Amino acid sequence: MLHDIGLTDEGQGPNRFEVDSAFRAARFAREHGLSDAAADQIWDAVALHSSGGIAPHKHTVAALAHFGTGADLFAFGVEEVDRAVLDAAHEAFPYLDLRNNFHALLVHQIDEQPSKWAPLSYVDAVYRKHRPDNPFPGLDDLVAAPVRPE
Repeated sequence: MLHDIGLTDEGQGPNRFEVDSAFRAARFAREHGLSDAAADQIWDAVALHSSGGIAPHKHTVAALAHFGTGADLFAFGVEEVDRAVLDAAHEAFPYLDLRNNFHALLVHQIDEQPSKWAPLSYVDAVYRKHRPDNPFPGLDDLVAAPVRPE
């Protein structure tokens, strides 16, 4: 539940939202009696939850966080879930336009603190969608740049 706390005023810090969220979630876990090993798994899961192709190979907690957020934002895999379970979940926890609200918070944070931008990431893709004239280099710019100064 704390994987996006880095998007809140209370949870944000100097890093991209996943990392700020990971530090907050791991601290919360330790403050509530979980072991350092459990808190480390939570840190990984939260930090990697938007990292397709990585999180599922880390450990079960990271895989579940990744697949759960993918189902929440993009309905990935929901056809595998019993319809009654989905209906009960949506009844208990209404969607509330999660995707658009999430994107708005992410874009706002990068507008306010450009260091939160992360090249070639989900964060980058969302920002480019909402700010097509942004100041950050895209893949073509990065590939065209010299590998080392001349």
